[in-house]
Amino acid sequence: MIESLKTKETSKSFLFIKLNKGIEIKNLVTYMITQFFTFVMIGLSLSFVNFILENPDYYNINSNDIGAKLAPIGMWAEAITIF
Repeated sequence: MIESLKTKETSKSFLFIKLNKGIEIKNLVTYMITQFFTFVMIGLSLSFVNFILENPDYYNINSNDIGAKLAPIGMWAEAITIF
């Protein structure tokens, strides 16, 4: 925990991020960890979607057309994460 020396009020800061009153360092760390795992899960799921779409047992989409199919899937994956 680093104390702010520029102002008379003592405010908490962590990794050069000033925290508002009522926000603790554990809240910020938990938020960062949650975002990390969310991005890892999206990356893993989107990487496996590529194999499923090209697999002849499932969808059998041509490898030239795979980009057009993955774009909306990636967009929806990011949009759902936001909400």
